Amino acid sequence: MQNSKYRKIYAQIFALGIAFTCCSMFDLIAKEQVVSRIQIVIPEGFYIDAGKNEHLAPGMVGIVTRGGRLISKAQIERCSPRSSLLTSLDSVVGESLRVGDVVKFTIVTPARTNRTSTPPEVKRPKKPRNFTPLLAPDKQSKGLTTPKNLSHGRIWFNQDLQVDSNDGLRDYSISRLGTRGSVERLKGSLWSINWYNQLSYRDGDVLENSDGFNQLRFDLYRLSIQKRYPDDSLLRFGRFLPHELPQVGYLDGTQGEKVLMEGLRLGSFLGFKPDRDRLSPSIKEPLIIPYLRIHSESDSHELSSTTGVLSSLYEGKVDRVAFIAYQSLRLGSNFYCSSTSEIDFDVGNMEHRDGVQLTRWNAYLSYFVLPNINIMGGIDRYQPIDIRAERDSTELIILNAINENSWRYWIGSTQNLFWGLRLHEEISWVNSSPGDDLLLWNVSLSKYSKVWFPSASLTVSIYNLDSTFEDGYGGHITAYLPLFDHKLSFQASLSTQWIELGSQEFDFRNLTFRANWQMTQKLRAHLGMSYGIGDDVERVFVDVGLSFTW
Repeated sequence: MQNSKYRKIYAQIFALGIAFTCCSMFDLIAKEQVVSRIQIVIPEGFYIDAGKNEHLAPGMVGIVTRGGRLISKAQIERCSPRSSLLTSLDSVVGESLRVGDVVKFTIVTPARTNRTSTPPEVKRPKKPRNFTPLLAPDKQSKGLTTPKNLSHGRIWFNQDLQVDSNDGLRDYSISRLGTRGSVERLKGSLWSINWYNQLSYRDGDVLENSDGFNQLRFDLYRLSIQKRYPDDSLLRFGRFLPHELPQVGYLDGTQGEKVLMEGLRLGSFLGFKPDRDRLSPSIKEPLIIPYLRIHSESDSHELSSTTGVLSSLYEGKVDRVAFIAYQSLRLGSNFYCSSTSEIDFDVGNMEHRDGVQLTRWNAYLSYFVLPNINIMGGIDRYQPIDIRAERDSTELIILNAINENSWRYWIGSTQNLFWGLRLHEEISWVNSSPGDDLLLWNVSLSKYSKVWFPSASLTVSIYNLDSTFEDGYGGHITAYLPLFDHKLSFQASLSTQWIELGSQEFDFRNLTFRANWQMTQKLRAHLGMSYGIGDDVERVFVDVGLSFTW
């Protein structure tokens, strides 16, 4: 009876969300959108190639889409004239952010409110934006006097709760309280302080082996103080994630960077890697990374390159020497490519491999063959690093993953069609060891509102499931409805999967409804509910949160 009650209530809520979204397919008002793309993804968030020059500002909320399919909502944390750092707010279950994903913001200015807007498009602007991925300060403001102690940031509270019908074996709850922000111009100086931390508490029947179970857990992701000199050189101390080379991961130490000439910088990181399980301070793994940054741009191109050499010790012995790099190139407004890579050298401590190893490589390419047709593709290489610090990781011991490696080759295309329709196709081939070669595909069709409720959409997707032990298919329908200039938005989705595992067959279905409310300019709340059923087990998941931005 109780499960039946859950289903009835949830069906009513879901039907209401779908009804609201269907109304968004009609035209009523006009808005203008800023369309950008993700350039770099890091643990703290991601960078896009739009900023103050496009009238973006900290606190603004946009949506992330891939092939017209909603992936996440995101909020701007920091802005420079040509780039912005964002953090994900609400993500679709099973989706992760990628370089090249489209990020859109609705901008309304008094001079433009009467103009007729067009459907969201994937085409680039005629004049290319100059993207600076490292949030370089506005060069026009150098030397100007600014007020003291300029502070901005965000504090949030999230509560997750899950209950199931299998005697509560999957019941759990997680409470999170976090804050992130910065104080610029400390006492009127060129120094600033940045922080990002979170306090969490876990309870339930499926989290007994996780850190923080039935006790408070504190995670310090960033706490650093830095000075940006008038010539844009940098000095930084504390815990931070190097934006110049995010592959390094979190670091407790110092960074120095000197501008040698226009477009050329030389820098170095020196410090210790935190504990890999809980990010607690540790002196087991000291490292040094000298690096070189090159940047060149004009109306017809933009080239950025950061390369460095990582050398680390572990418990007093040489553990890793690696070449790490990030490069990006934009030609005109139609062509863009980027690459991040890590090449490891054998320093005598590898147990499962020998010689030079390409441990990480993520390459992405995008080309607009026509204004409304975008072709994209990429290569992803992953291999666990065969060093003592990694082998001593508890997770690698449990998963026995040190011998795994994989290559993924993929190609996709997006086409803007008539009536606000957008079609996206993607196919990938995965070669992994141990394991079989996999061929994966997905197709999605989206319908966007032309004028009424800009960014409202309805997306239908189908895809296949393939692995060594199972085969199957899946699909989902996602509806998104923003109201009142995105101050209130609703998202409803229905997903299903059919999986064949040996001689057994399984069906999984999931209903999700989310509401986001921008209560004031600084206060925001969200509520999400999900009902899932599969393998004769039903579960209800609820997450609620409140955040304050200053």
